[in-house]
Amino acid sequence: MNDCYHSNNDYNHFIFKSILFIKENSKRGVLMPQKSRYTDADFEALMNKVIMTLEENQANRDLSLMVLGNVVTHIFNTQVAPENREAMVNQFADVLKKSVKG
Repeated sequence: MNDCYHSNNDYNHFIFKSILFIKENSKRGVLMPQKSRYTDADFEALMNKVIMTLEENQANRDLSLMVLGNVVTHIFNTQVAPENREAMVNQFADVLKKSVKG
């Protein structure tokens, strides 16, 4: 088993934290996609494809985090208006910290 193996249950807390992230940003006036646009099945299917890609390429923890970090950076830089970017990045980082703490 490599560093990238996870069961679907490992991400349930992240899904919940993601919903909180979206709701919190909506209250602050930062435009974000709403959870209701995507079914749980769509979310899990895409997440599993990403994980499988990392596993198929035998990406260890460090490489996986570097790649995912660059993907997140690309999304913020290409899909978030510059005036909203810092607030959204801070909220994303806060939710990530909370999801890691459990």
